[in-house]
Amino acid sequence: QAEPILIESEHIISASALWSYLSVWKEVFRTAGLKEGGKIYISLPPSPLWVIAIITCLWEKISVDLVP
Repeated sequence: QAEPILIESEHIISASALWSYLSVWKEVFRTAGLKEGGKIYISLPPSPLWVIAIITCLWEKISVDLVP
């Protein structure tokens, strides 16, 4: 049974789903030419997508600047 790892008022994401999303976003970043040492600006409201984007950046060693 998949255990929830990310719970937000409108979303519950399991660890296995989070891993799948990270894999997809890693490919999106790589396709866009982002690689280790790169930098990305994120302007998203707090949400599961925001968390997934941040974790993906950490995984890929991409710097993140949060834009309000």
